[in-house]
Amino acid sequence: IPHNSCKPGYETWLNAIHPDDRATVESIIQTNILNKEELNIEWRVYNPGGSERWLMSRGKPEIDEKGEVIRYLGVVIDITEQKNAQQAVTESENLLSRAELIGEFGSWELDITTGIVTTSEGARAIYGIGSRELTLEMIKRAPLPEYRKMLDDNLHALLTEGKPYDVEFKVKRAKDGTTVDIHSIARYDRNSNRICGVIQDITERKRNMEALRESEEYMRVIFETLSEGVALNEIIYDDAGEMIDYKILGVNDAFYRVADIRGDVAVIGNTATDLYGMDVEMIKHFWENHKNSFNTVHTEFVSPKNNRVLNISISPFKDNRFVTSYQDVTAKKRAEEDYRLLFAEMLDGFALHEIICDDIGNPIDYRFIAINPAFVRMTGLKANETVGHTVMELMPDLERYWIEIYGKVAITGEPALFKNYYAGLDKYFEVTAFRPAVNQFACIFADVTQEKQAEEEKQRLEAQLQQSRKMESVGRLAGGVAHDFNNMLGVILGYTEIVKMKLEPGNPIIEDLDEIRKAGERSADLTRQLLAFARKQDVMPKVLDLNDTVVGMLKMLQRLIGENIQLNWQPGAHLWPINVDPSQVDQLLANLCVNARDAISGVGNIQIITDNITVDEDLCAKLVNLVPGEFVRLSVSDNGCGMDNETISLLFEPFFTTKEMGKGTGLGMATVYGIIKQNNGYIDVHSNPGEGTTFRIYIPRYIGQVGSLERDRPHSSDVHGSETILLVEDEEAILKLGQSILIQRGYQVLAANTPGEAILIAEAYPGEIHLLLTDVIMPEMNGHDLARRLLTIHPNMKRLFMSGYTADVIAHHGVLDEGVNFIQKPYSVKGLSARVREVLEQE
Repeated sequence: IPHNSCKPGYETWLNAIHPDDRATVESIIQTNILNKEELNIEWRVYNPGGSERWLMSRGKPEIDEKGEVIRYLGVVIDITEQKNAQQAVTESENLLSRAELIGEFGSWELDITTGIVTTSEGARAIYGIGSRELTLEMIKRAPLPEYRKMLDDNLHALLTEGKPYDVEFKVKRAKDGTTVDIHSIARYDRNSNRICGVIQDITERKRNMEALRESEEYMRVIFETLSEGVALNEIIYDDAGEMIDYKILGVNDAFYRVADIRGDVAVIGNTATDLYGMDVEMIKHFWENHKNSFNTVHTEFVSPKNNRVLNISISPFKDNRFVTSYQDVTAKKRAEEDYRLLFAEMLDGFALHEIICDDIGNPIDYRFIAINPAFVRMTGLKANETVGHTVMELMPDLERYWIEIYGKVAITGEPALFKNYYAGLDKYFEVTAFRPAVNQFACIFADVTQEKQAEEEKQRLEAQLQQSRKMESVGRLAGGVAHDFNNMLGVILGYTEIVKMKLEPGNPIIEDLDEIRKAGERSADLTRQLLAFARKQDVMPKVLDLNDTVVGMLKMLQRLIGENIQLNWQPGAHLWPINVDPSQVDQLLANLCVNARDAISGVGNIQIITDNITVDEDLCAKLVNLVPGEFVRLSVSDNGCGMDNETISLLFEPFFTTKEMGKGTGLGMATVYGIIKQNNGYIDVHSNPGEGTTFRIYIPRYIGQVGSLERDRPHSSDVHGSETILLVEDEEAILKLGQSILIQRGYQVLAANTPGEAILIAEAYPGEIHLLLTDVIMPEMNGHDLARRLLTIHPNMKRLFMSGYTADVIAHHGVLDEGVNFIQKPYSVKGLSARVREVLEQE
């Protein structure tokens, strides 16, 4: 259409059509309007220069409420090049057809009578048989199997009905096994009973036609499915030939979405200014500078109607037309803004680097390109002091591990996540390293110093907790072993004493018995230490001032440690009272000072300090099992050889010792541990090799009043009696021993091996039972419950409990209540006799 027809009407448009096509176009349009069908026509026009162009128009009818077509909306596309290509193909095919008829590509002849086939050189080349002659069998076998029936049917129709033989099929070439497309035409001469035909290799033509079809389909699909909006536009000139606007000739579906235009708005034929406020001056500038080139110009445009940001590509097309493609980058722009905000506000440090490589391509350093504010806060490196410099320039003391990881990421492109320490800042960092581009390297830094310290502290506390649990388990085992061992020692010591009493003075056997007794007593001492570790020995606490107790031990402690070691005593003022068995304090001090003495080589000093301390949550977090509250603290320090962590972890385990064979039992520190735990206290050990050791013991402050039991009771001078005693003991050897001792002292003894047997004896005994002497732990019933049961039968019966350790049935956590009569196993003959007499004489 001539460019000076700015607003052409239907007649103007119709007159622009080639005269040979005008009637056909008009007829098609009228038929489509009548049938309300979509428009799809092709026609020719003359350009202003006089050249002939082919156009294709596709459109959809717009129907009003009456059902009448009021307009068509569609696109017009220049298909001149496509038409020319199709015409060239048609002409080529006609030429090839004529060439086939004269045998240009290959001819063959079949004598029906003899079955002999004669072929030209060209035919043999197509079949790939070289200089050999084609046979009828080869002709039948050469086509692919799926074509053979079709060829037989066409050949049969040619022979019987005279139908034309014009077929296409594929054959497998005998020479190289390749598959080729063949077009064959043949005629049958009845007079000579011969079939004459020509063949042509149309493989390349088929391939080109398929490629052309696929290309056209590909371009159509691309145009219709592009995510970018695409529009074909035409410049609008004024009468003076100046550009004043441009109108849209065709668009794809995506154009409506990207340009934010409703589908019912007329687009084709409308101007860009009316549709979305396009800056025409921008297009005018582009057209003046690029209309005669193939350059594509990219620009951004913010629509004044909806503030959408569009990325526009403008390309010249033909004559006074150009193509625009629109990409909605609003979301991308907002994401970039969000990224800039995130980059500035993120808590983790971020650094972007340029990778610096050596001559053979290995990364050797990393130049800073950009850093965020968090990186500045973490490192103290300002942006103007960092960007442009390399990592090794600014951080020469960076650990080698970092550089190795950086190198792996830079070479492989695989991201890495690691934690490591940077001495330059005395911090731990969690680093995410990755390669955003081929020559770039980036890191995200999270300061995890506090988390690392908390993790290390957690591991330390977990180790302490595991050690505490292990000590509890070992304590239970030690208590059980000591209990059983006590029973055996009781029998040995008891019968040794009984035998000795039966011998005349001066008998040489007495010396042997004394050695047995000494060995048994030493063994009993070991079991008492085990019981102390297991917190199962009997204790009789008193409310006391720790300073007074320590003062009473100072002379003995000095003798224990020797004159070459100075003992320094620093008592705390106004010390709070504690409720502890004084003998346990003696044991603590003796064991700790002896342990300190053995750690000192030559001259040294031991320091004992007491003070009050209020334990808060912070200290509890560092010391496992310590609880908040008020404590009296006893500290014992030495300047000896110290200990490593492994030794400290084993320090309180029974039988562990660092001393030479025969110079230590390994129960001293186990006893300390047991005493402290039995009194709800806590012990903390601080030591390093060569730096000495400090033990800090926390004992709870006592609040209130508690009655105490005398530790040393005066034994009665008369240890004989005539009362009736019910003796209950599940260990038969101990039962016989006790029965023998008591009978020798004049008592009447009712012996029972089980609680059930004791109940039967008590129920059947007609007289008064004056004393129940019972073991605490027995299979059927514990001694405490047995005593309560028997009191219903003999209410005035006194009770004396015995055990290898004090069980919770008669004591609260190993501490005997006031008024409970108890004797510890193993007992001596005199000890049992005196204790029985003492209980019987109680009011």
